[in-house]
Amino acid sequence: MKNTATWYLVEQQDLYHVYTHEQIESLPADSYVIQKVFDTRREALSEMGRLIQLEINDVKTHVDTLTGKHPTK
Repeated sequence: MKNTATWYLVEQQDLYHVYTHEQIESLPADSYVIQKVFDTRREALSEMGRLIQLEINDVKTHVDTLTGKHPTK
């Protein structure tokens, strides 16, 4: 029995995507990495947003380090 209500958060070419089970099956197996599996699309998109925000914060910290600025507290 196929679980078609499953949502996959995947990393593909350094970007995050949310795919359905059907969409995941049509992708080449070596073209993505599954980060996490969710029951709802909303949960998957929420986690994708969280991961993107973490990466933004990392870049801000790196830029602040390069420019000599200290992050505001």
